[in-house]
Amino acid sequence: MNIRDVITEIVRQQVHVQTRVGKVDSIDEARRSCRISIEGRPDRLDVRLQAVVSASSGLLMVPKVGSFVLVGLIENDPTSSFVTLTTDIDKVLVEIGNSTVKIDESDIRLIQGSAVVSLSGDFIELSNNTQNLKGILQDLMTAISQITVTTANGPSGTPINVPAFITLSNRIEALLS
Repeated sequence: MNIRDVITEIVRQQVHVQTRVGKVDSIDEARRSCRISIEGRPDRLDVRLQAVVSASSGLLMVPKVGSFVLVGLIENDPTSSFVTLTTDIDKVLVEIGNSTVKIDESDIRLIQGSAVVSLSGDFIELSNNTQNLKGILQDLMTAISQITVTTANGPSGTPINVPAFITLSNRIEALLS
């Protein structure tokens, strides 16, 4: 062993490893942190999922319990760490002021003030505190199918294309929630 190898070994023993692979044991979404187990090491508690623990805005990627993550050290302190990458994501939250984006395996939801756009399963929802697009379109289809027109012989009957409006109404029902 030469002098360079000796110095390298001494330095390696003094410097903490900056990144380790671990497995997610549990998530505390309210605190925006998780518990990570690292083989041959004590469990890491309160591993940050965001720059500030318990922050209520910004970007939050929540790893799935049981997934593997890379855990980095903050200022080389093994008691203060954060998740840098994950193999599986359970959900993503982005909160900027009055705007929120929430994504998980069953729903994508965009919220701006009281306005909501949601994609869930086979359905789309567009709404605010008082109205939703599906309700408005259904009311429109009902009103159109009941139109009568005044003629010289009195009011007309219901439109002859009511079945077409019923078909359109069924298509709206199948698309919007």
